[in-house]
Amino acid sequence: MKSESTTADESSRLVETIAFELFGTVQTFERWRFDAHIIFFTATIISLITTGYVVYVMTVISLISGVTAFVLRLLANRHNFLGHSLHRIAMLAKAYSMNSDQFDASYLFSKVPVKIHKNCAQKVRSVSASGEYTLPNSGDGTSQLRWMIQENAFFNATLYAACAEKAQKTLWFIIILVLLCTFLIVPLADGQGKDVLLRGVLAIFSVTILYDQAEQCANWKFASRLMLDLENELARFKTVPEHRVLLLFSNYQIVILGAPAIEEKIYQRNRDKLNFGWKHRAAALQNDWGHNDL
Repeated sequence: MKSESTTADESSRLVETIAFELFGTVQTFERWRFDAHIIFFTATIISLITTGYVVYVMTVISLISGVTAFVLRLLANRHNFLGHSLHRIAMLAKAYSMNSDQFDASYLFSKVPVKIHKNCAQKVRSVSASGEYTLPNSGDGTSQLRWMIQENAFFNATLYAACAEKAQKTLWFIIILVLLCTFLIVPLADGQGKDVLLRGVLAIFSVTILYDQAEQCANWKFASRLMLDLENELARFKTVPEHRVLLLFSNYQIVILGAPAIEEKIYQRNRDKLNFGWKHRAAALQNDWGHNDL
């Protein structure tokens, strides 16, 4: 009997561990995609101020890096969706004290890359998965799920805002770089480099990078506001009906699925501050509601 319990516990931890591993690969893909955009832009600039065979080489590099960035975006989106699907199961299983096998995640496991599944299977035997929550000592599954949503929303509101701030700084840096390239490098090009067509190519390539950063910045800011609204809405009520908790859980999942992945460095930088803040936030909520079961 003990062996069966251990197996069930490992199965639940495996779901959560794979989810966080997939989130890590999403961050890796996004970093590589940003690097591909930089190569894309650099090769384009060089093609404007050179002639002959070098122009051809730079064009090929631009094409390859552009296609690479597109493929990495597709892979990141796929891993992100798969990771959130598994994380959703992990949250429900933890809230309602259920075995993850009861959700039949086999169809999701079949889509997980073999290497990731193998590495995570080894991890769950020695290291606990991430995602520990500060949950009340008493309460049904709905109450537990409500606290998990509220804690995640509290953390994500700040982390999304921090990611948006970084993306905004990067966006301004790229805008300044594009302007410098436009006013300083293009005038130095030869007669062919001043051709309107080449200027148009430079503008298109520049807009690609700018659009990517602007989109991420806007999505992070929007997600941060929604998370803050979600956390505040939950904080208003001492008890929340089950149907409303499930609705808020659905809204929470929609927000995190639509937002870009939180960068690991930003999470590590803000982790201690947020853990301290949530401890006091949770205590304040318990006092406001007139009970203390954390």
